[in-house]
Amino acid sequence: MDRSFSELALCSGSGLGLSEALHLLLPAIRTVAHVEIEAYVAALLATRIREQSLAPAPVWTDLRTFDPAPFVGVDFLTAGYPCQPFSYAGKGLGSSDRRHLWPHVARVVGVTQPGVVFLENVRGHVRRGLDFVLGELRSMGYRTRAGLFTAAEVGAPHLRPRVFIYGVLANPPQQHDRRAGVDGREQGGAGGRPGGVEGLADTNAVRFPHHPRGCKPDQAAPESVGAGPRAGLECSRFVFPPGPANADAWRGILRDCPHLAPALERGLRGLAPGLANRLDRFGLTGNGVVVLQAAYALLSLVACDVAETG
Repeated sequence: MDRSFSELALCSGSGLGLSEALHLLLPAIRTVAHVEIEAYVAALLATRIREQSLAPAPVWTDLRTFDPAPFVGVDFLTAGYPCQPFSYAGKGLGSSDRRHLWPHVARVVGVTQPGVVFLENVRGHVRRGLDFVLGELRSMGYRTRAGLFTAAEVGAPHLRPRVFIYGVLANPPQQHDRRAGVDGREQGGAGGRPGGVEGLADTNAVRFPHHPRGCKPDQAAPESVGAGPRAGLECSRFVFPPGPANADAWRGILRDCPHLAPALERGLRGLAPGLANRLDRFGLTGNGVVVLQAAYALLSLVACDVAETG
């Protein structure tokens, strides 16, 4: 590919979820701004930028006051908006929940008109609010797909079902009508597919355990629990740890990687000496997105769209 792509990351977390999935599939992509209200997570983003493990980008702390005007014409917009309004574990207040941020995500989408929208939320969103979100995206000119994907489908020892939403601008403005991107180059794909969809459709960078499965427009695909390939137990190679009941595999790790034993013991026994931000870390983990799961979901939804629309 002879051009880079831009991403605006809303409710971005630490930058290791939806954004990292995009970077895995499109290495030339650049995140141009993060929006994240949690103080610990925003500080972590700033630290990662300072340490140069993330590209320099502003970090805005409140989506409700975020001004999207400077980012009109961005290629990708990602958002893992808060799950509490839709989660079965919560009160199920939906749009009445004070943490309901979808209207603000929709506002930013309407102003910036990204070529591709990629969103994530909990399984409960399928029954609580997903139809409304898809309808709003369609009203803004997006062709939409949604699917329920599990982390087990990419080899993880846990399910973590999440609904992923893909929207592609069906009738993008002509290039000369779109604002120049934040890096000074024109944004939006030429001719057919806007943003980086053509790159995603043709990418061979990542291999997954299953071929993209069928899904219907605007419907969540049925949950599939695939075993997936398991990486070796070498210390530097395994992607996911063994399952909690896989005692033989854990014995292998402790035998081959004895230096990991102290950290494993602290984690298993719930000990975290000197970590005043332990709850913050747990919260970040709970809200986070499995990168390979997100990448697999995006490729699957793109493949469904490409197969049907050509």
